[in-house]
Amino acid sequence: MKNRYNTTKSPRQRKFISSIICSYELLRKYRLGQFAKHTLGISHHHLKTSGNPRKKTIKATRIKQVVTEFLERDDNSRIKADKKATITRYKQKKQIRLLTDDMKHLHAKFISEHIHRKISSALFCKLRPFWIRMPTSKDRDTCLCKLHENLHCKLERADVENMYISKNIEDLAKTLTCDSKLDDKSCMYRDCSECKHKKLDLKIDEETLGKQVTWKMWKTRKVEFLKKGEIKQSARMVKHTEQGTLETLNEETNAEITRICRHICNINHQYKAITYLKENLQDDDVLVSKPRKVRSRVVSCFCKYPDDCDCYMNDPDTTYCLTTEKHASSNNSSNVSNTTLPEAAISAKTDSGGGNLDRQERFLQQTTLRPPLDVDETLIGKHVMVLYDGLPYPGVVKDVDENDLEVKVMHKAGVNRYYWPSPLEDICWYEKENVLTVLESEPQHVTGRHCQINPITWKLIANRK
Repeated sequence: MKNRYNTTKSPRQRKFISSIICSYELLRKYRLGQFAKHTLGISHHHLKTSGNPRKKTIKATRIKQVVTEFLERDDNSRIKADKKATITRYKQKKQIRLLTDDMKHLHAKFISEHIHRKISSALFCKLRPFWIRMPTSKDRDTCLCKLHENLHCKLERADVENMYISKNIEDLAKTLTCDSKLDDKSCMYRDCSECKHKKLDLKIDEETLGKQVTWKMWKTRKVEFLKKGEIKQSARMVKHTEQGTLETLNEETNAEITRICRHICNINHQYKAITYLKENLQDDDVLVSKPRKVRSRVVSCFCKYPDDCDCYMNDPDTTYCLTTEKHASSNNSSNVSNTTLPEAAISAKTDSGGGNLDRQERFLQQTTLRPPLDVDETLIGKHVMVLYDGLPYPGVVKDVDENDLEVKVMHKAGVNRYYWPSPLEDICWYEKENVLTVLESEPQHVTGRHCQINPITWKLIANRK
């Protein structure tokens, strides 16, 4: 094979010879690329293009998107606030996010939340986006949550001395509850009569508790600094070294983990509630971080002072009545204002046209698929989703005939991305059984050419059985 490859001058024949070998992905997986290159004399380019690369299916793309959304949640990773903390790969620039836990525990958490998606730990780690990574000592050189960080520093030292069964905070918190669950409020608030007196089990003898050790802690200290020739003091959070016996470390760890159980319960409940609200937001709903406060920006307005601008004169009968608070700084030209929602605006129910719409009826329209019951002329001109070779495509009905529909469909460009083919139109007859649902509106443009259907409807179509 090596002699035939070297004597062949045709690039097509050389590519054919290299295609006989297994795919480049397997050579790369088992680190045999250099061995195959030197043994067979095949160039790196032909090895890389050999074999039939696997095409990414819709299911694989969907799983990667679900894992990305899971890891980007604020309870699983935190974003770096530095302006230069970015990373670029494949011409895609992203802000770096740091994981709040190791991949082993995050995989277990993912499996518990997505019972129907059973993926291995290796695949879960492989699907981790490039902009989400484990924090290093340099990244953790700032205080985030003082309660978590101080306990984490103590558990790091306790793990060196092999004091407890684990150094993970949630694993140790489970040992203090009745059923090893973190969602039982009475147990996590230490109000349960059965487990409120539980303490962490020690793995070492009592004789070694007198050993002197050191650990790190975040504390507030007054720091002196020079500013404009004057010495001033400021309270800053600094990392301080503590010293004591293992018995003292054990007592402080038990006291802190008792307080942090309440903190963990509150955080888990908040993220579950916020996730549920985000998934069920309607067109007339808004999720804000502060009560009655909305931060808005009129993109098309170039006025310097929002109070003197007609862009903020909204009609109180059809839209939210927003009271604008003028910025104190006149140098702010970004036209960003803090607005307050009155009580009438919070309970308002308006659609895009300004008229009232029954909320329950609209919710049912968006959360259920509506295949046509009868094929008649009322369907002409409406947008539908049809099945072709098992894949959904949106289109507009042109004609009907008994149980068949003539539909002009769009072509697929990605996940929930479609475009109208030009100059030739794609028109075909479809049976009634191949019509998934009647869309309540036409696909909306996301770029100059590509369109997408309602994300809620797309989620129902993608998760259909």
